[in-house]
Amino acid sequence: MRILSIGLFLVLFVISGSAKYIYSGDFDGDKKDESFRLYPFASDEYGVYYQLNLYDDDGSLLWSGPKTKDDSNPFISVELDCGVSLPEGVVDIDGDKKAELIVPYPQGDVSPVLYKVLKYRHKKVELAFEKVLLMNPNNKNKFTWTKCGDYCTSGNGYGWLLGIDAVLDRSRVVGNIVFVSKSGNYTNAEAILRFVKGGAVVEDWVENFTSETNGYLAKIGKRDHYNSKGKLLGNIYDILRQDRANYYKERGDIEDRGIDEFDTPKKRTQIAKMKIVPVNLSIKELKSIITYGTPLLYITVDKKSNTLKIHLLSRF
Repeated sequence: MRILSIGLFLVLFVISGSAKYIYSGDFDGDKKDESFRLYPFASDEYGVYYQLNLYDDDGSLLWSGPKTKDDSNPFISVELDCGVSLPEGVVDIDGDKKAELIVPYPQGDVSPVLYKVLKYRHKKVELAFEKVLLMNPNNKNKFTWTKCGDYCTSGNGYGWLLGIDAVLDRSRVVGNIVFVSKSGNYTNAEAILRFVKGGAVVEDWVENFTSETNGYLAKIGKRDHYNSKGKLLGNIYDILRQDRANYYKERGDIEDRGIDEFDTPKKRTQIAKMKIVPVNLSIKELKSIITYGTPLLYITVDKKSNTLKIHLLSRF
């Protein structure tokens, strides 16, 4: 059994058993964690279909979802060749102190991502809404849950939440944002989003809009503090390098994301030759938290200046 933690929710890969994914959070406001569990019930040449069940903190079943091979059903999750619809986050999106489950519909093109938000109330799981988290065309720091067609266009350009990369706490996530300019050019950015009633606001841009992503998420987990021979590492360059090595050897943390610059042992030797530039804390604080802690970082690789710009997202 392998257990991986992301902010408020837990993803559980069960080697021997029927539940493949578990997402935990306080869905009913009783200050105890319930858990959504995904059970594979069917598969075909297109992929795998999952039933969604909700369990109380004592393990008793609160609600059981349908078993139907229909990826348009809001209570079905899928892993298909044409797209994946698995929960991305457990967060309180409306400030009622109860968590919701945020799930994208399968996405096979570059149109805005349609999310289904599931909420537990009246002793059952309900579809709260199906909407796109759309950027305000006149203010890139504000997003609104919006019903729209395949393309939510605007004369000033338009943007949307493409995916949740990490959950920081009950109301904040690290999100990947897509923006389409009036001329039709696509760019990406990473932002810390705080959910508010009706949408979300940007607390910080950890990577500004670029046509080519050159940053990655790095969760400095416990195993990143040790080299392959089990020796404790005390240098932040060695720890950052081990984090990348673990990721590409499939021993990384679930928050980790890849980047082509460090996908081979030879490329990773360049880390030690780069200057580290902290973005939102001092170099002394950064060295301490990487050496002795398990922070979540967003790291931008700037080849022109040969620097690693490190943004602290979470200390734990």
